[in-house]
Amino acid sequence: MISLTRIDRAEAGVMAATFLGVILHDLTTGILIGMALTGMLFIARMSREGTAHAPAADPDGPADRMVIHLSGPVFFGSVARIEGALARIDAHPRLLLLDMSQVTLIDRSGAQMIRDLSDRLARRGTRVVAVHARPVLRAGLHGSVTVAEDSARL
Repeated sequence: MISLTRIDRAEAGVMAATFLGVILHDLTTGILIGMALTGMLFIARMSREGTAHAPAADPDGPADRMVIHLSGPVFFGSVARIEGALARIDAHPRLLLLDMSQVTLIDRSGAQMIRDLSDRLARRGTRVVAVHARPVLRAGLHGSVTVAEDSARL
């Protein structure tokens, strides 16, 4: 019982709503309420994890290359925030490298966001290449953007 006092307010709210659903209706309704609220809480927390770090010049390459480091999950919950950060790119490098080494997962909307970024920058003469993506991420990026193992050969 003492451990219940240490949970955060959001989790306490989910627990209270689940309890009320069971008391006021039935067990199935209470469980469905708890599952739905837990899912929404999870999505809200995960959406704060995905980030795009400020662009920087590529230290290993020529001056006309830029690197953006993505981290965390790139999924429907974080796409809007990441896309907002990427939309503020004012520079016009010849090559933009998306460092995917810290990306934990990518879904269809994340891959579509990267495809849209690549298409938009291609019209300005910039080629977008994803680098350091784990094999499972490469499969999710297939058809969205060029994926390379290493940025040294680009």
